[in-house]
Amino acid sequence: MNISIPWRYFISNSIRQGYLPLWYPNQLFGMAQYIDPQTWYWPSWLLGLLGYTNLTLHLEFILHLYLAAIGCFKLCEQIGINSNTAKITGLIYAMSGFFVGNAQHIGWIVSATWIPLIIYQFIQFIDRIDLKSTLGLSLSLYLFITGGYWSFVVTTYYFLVILYIYKIYQKYSQNQLHKKDLIKLLKYTLLLILLNIITSSIVLYSLYESMHLIDRGNMSIEFTLYGSFLPIDFLTLIAPIATYAHSNGFWEADVSLINIYIGIFSLFIFIWSFIFQRSILLKNYKLILLAFFIIVLSMGYSFPLRAWFSEYIPLFDHFRYPSAYRIYFILILCTLLGIAIDNLDINNPYYKKGIIIFSLILLLTGVIIFIKDYSSIFEFIHHFVPKPTKFPLSILFTFQLFLSAFLIISYYLINKHLKIENKKSFLRLFIIIELVITSLLNMPNTVIDISQNPYKIYSTIKKIERSSNDSLLTSSSLKEINEYCNKIFPFGRNSATYPNLTSNTQYSSYQFKSTRKIEDSLYYEISNNPLAYFINNKDSISSQRNIESIKLHPNKIILNLAEGEDSILCLSQNYHKNWRCIIDNNSIPIEISNVSLMRIRVPNKKCKVIFSFKSPVIRFYFWISLIIFLVQTIIFLKYYIKILPQKKG
Repeated sequence: MNISIPWRYFISNSIRQGYLPLWYPNQLFGMAQYIDPQTWYWPSWLLGLLGYTNLTLHLEFILHLYLAAIGCFKLCEQIGINSNTAKITGLIYAMSGFFVGNAQHIGWIVSATWIPLIIYQFIQFIDRIDLKSTLGLSLSLYLFITGGYWSFVVTTYYFLVILYIYKIYQKYSQNQLHKKDLIKLLKYTLLLILLNIITSSIVLYSLYESMHLIDRGNMSIEFTLYGSFLPIDFLTLIAPIATYAHSNGFWEADVSLINIYIGIFSLFIFIWSFIFQRSILLKNYKLILLAFFIIVLSMGYSFPLRAWFSEYIPLFDHFRYPSAYRIYFILILCTLLGIAIDNLDINNPYYKKGIIIFSLILLLTGVIIFIKDYSSIFEFIHHFVPKPTKFPLSILFTFQLFLSAFLIISYYLINKHLKIENKKSFLRLFIIIELVITSLLNMPNTVIDISQNPYKIYSTIKKIERSSNDSLLTSSSLKEINEYCNKIFPFGRNSATYPNLTSNTQYSSYQFKSTRKIEDSLYYEISNNPLAYFINNKDSISSQRNIESIKLHPNKIILNLAEGEDSILCLSQNYHKNWRCIIDNNSIPIEISNVSLMRIRVPNKKCKVIFSFKSPVIRFYFWISLIIFLVQTIIFLKYYIKILPQKKG
């Protein structure tokens, strides 16, 4: 609400006015928006054509849940899992604890959406070696790069390179890849790399430029381990609702970093299969080893693997939150679960006994926890609806375990007393029912406040959007503007975006190094200055000349100055090499002041000053990227539509 929406709102607003979203003036003394890769994510551009709001964000979130389910479904189907089972594993993936716990991190959601689709298309690319699969993989990689969190991008690319080498070795050792096929594969691989580089050129160049502007590399090992998955977090496999109690110290990490829930029925099927059908799962020992490797990698504080990666593997010193890798772990669990369900012997007498024993264990565990803190039942009744985050931890565990046991017993009784022809379909139905219930119960466990009316938030955004706040830019200090924004728009950070005001605070993961220098030295002094002001020869604010008006446009700041003596005009916006200044059609040199802000010398006459942020190189890469992206999309759709009649036939 206070990070993703403002960023996407600004991008949407720029595009609708006919500008590329290059400079973001509304936060942190201004910053170059184009250096954030998510700036160039096409789905959010299309969704924001009518304006980006909280409702648009919800739509984008739901769209990616749908795509994530499709991706996992297609991947599972690709590796031989029954179609009906693959649909269930797709839904499990999209309703897993990662998606529920990270509803506030749209970049993580986008990454988790494209990962299974990319792996699916990569396998098709290796197996088919044709133009359609090459284009499909190239388009998915582009959307993944532009919309996702770069920790996933780097990790996934490493994985694809390893998988590429492994698949070639596997096919060659099995005599499935002849010299002619190998040459063809290498040609299409070269085409894929070329398309990926050209399509992503806008992002690659932006990241290249950002290297000297922001400080994201060479982090300490301790910093890269921040946000690790911890052993205690495995309890989310049985009690995700208990993460409500993250504020009481039981869960050491943020709620968004711990949830790995994939359903209580899924957990039971895994346990039962490992006991009674172990050989079937062990046939896929490579997937099991990979899942183990990934979860160890995510447990940075508990095992040295992530620290080793940070020290020796290129680019792994650029990001933190090792627990993010748990999405790969969940995806592998979904594929293993699909294999287990397909081979599940429901008629085995130990299957029914296993259901009863598992339910009793859940009930008994819940009773023991409840007895240890029986007084919490009154708090539970009191807080259940209005204040879910104040649940006592013990009752949260008890409630989850009782709920899970109730659903499993209900499944057992209905399955036993009703004549059900397809018992696996009935099991799949209960898997989804349980996941839906748990997902809904976990909904308040994100940063979204369910007590707020979404339509009221939407109307508030639109109301502020229509209001005129230009006068505040000339009359108020940055500190006063921050106080004003926090009062009128109670969404926390980045609230200056909506009334189109400048700010020296707010938040961005792509903060300039120079801004941090300001914060360490002149922050409080500069906060008392307005966006634009005059100074005298002693660098003190001068009142000898007035600024009649200031207007903020995307990539442009226009000031109308009253007549007066020769002056020095200061602008509380970060300097960047792409800034240009024009006074009455004459170019004026920009000087740097106050560590990294801008100032110019203004003649003694009434004039219009225009600061413009222009980047011909970015514009060039943007059009190259767009054209190649559209050409690929058209050709891919042509191939896709062409094969549809064949499938029907």
